[in-house]
Amino acid sequence: MTTINKYEQLLNNPNARRALDIIAASENADYDTTFGGGTFNDFSRHPNIQRKFKQKDGSTNSSGAAGRYQFLKDTWDNLQKDLGLQDFSPRNQDIGALALLDKARGKGGKSALELALEGNYQGMVEKAGNIWASFPSAPAKYSQPKHGWNKMNKIIAMATSGAPTEYTGDSNDDNNADTQPVYALNYENPVDQVLADPDFQASQAELFQFDQSKQPQSTQQDQ
Repeated sequence: MTTINKYEQLLNNPNARRALDIIAASENADYDTTFGGGTFNDFSRHPNIQRKFKQKDGSTNSSGAAGRYQFLKDTWDNLQKDLGLQDFSPRNQDIGALALLDKARGKGGKSALELALEGNYQGMVEKAGNIWASFPSAPAKYSQPKHGWNKMNKIIAMATSGAPTEYTGDSNDDNNADTQPVYALNYENPVDQVLADPDFQASQAELFQFDQSKQPQSTQQDQ
């Protein structure tokens, strides 16, 4: 079993918190969010509420991702086993996300977590694309659309309220995003501001196309 002490000690680390905020803003989720924007209130376990969506190729798939970092059920089960997590509480979700960042090393070198702790959030995103499908570094094989780097840099800037972040453009940007520099905004509650931003909400609405006729009714319990 992997010790969770190192992750518990990071829960109040400012750079670790910013990294978690970036993931949450990119996934447009909170601790009680299910895939597609639903909610749950039983934190004793991963809710695993499956919701259908249309893939980029037009075919239908489903996902049970849940929580602030949109954990898949199998991923969460492995984290529970490795870390000894007893429930799906916000604290444990934070610990689980930090553990996933720590495992993300790409082709070697520093982990996504180590880069985040240094304040290199773009490097973190580059390393963690295999974990979060909304990251611009996510593999092309993933069935869900992803942010372009222009949008991702805006999310990073807003979530960190740091120095201006400049972006010069990338041919892989989704929706032909503009290539103007993106500047950090000094919000008092940056993640809340990101999630409430109408432009950001509109961009998130484009990420998933749901078949509303096949959605389950709202539920308070059972990725």
